[in-house]
Amino acid sequence: MKLSWKRRQIWIAMGICGILAAVIFLTMRLILRRTAWITLPDAVGTTGISVNDPVGTGYSVTPLEITPRTVQAAVATMKRVSDYARVVKITRFWNGGSGEDIFYIYASDGWTRVDRAYGGLV
Repeated sequence: MKLSWKRRQIWIAMGICGILAAVIFLTMRLILRRTAWITLPDAVGTTGISVNDPVGTGYSVTPLEITPRTVQAAVATMKRVSDYARVVKITRFWNGGSGEDIFYIYASDGWTRVDRAYGGLV
């Protein structure tokens, strides 16, 4: 039995709609999937160390267990500075002498600049 051209177009359109529906469903399932949440332990852990002052230093700490399931959620909660500067000093030694290189590193909003100081010049 041979299908008419119109019926063939209907079946092709229904197949394309089915494939699009499956792709949309799988995409939404991946996008809306919740990551594992970080669960903080109780104030006194199983080791018996107090969270408020574990070693008698006067400092308070919050122990946190990072697992492969919770690492992405932990990284997402970190705050990063957008601007910073560093000075890196590299000293090289060889027989009978040494040398020093100084690098000034500046970072701002994803841009990085590195200046090298040598012989009084930058």
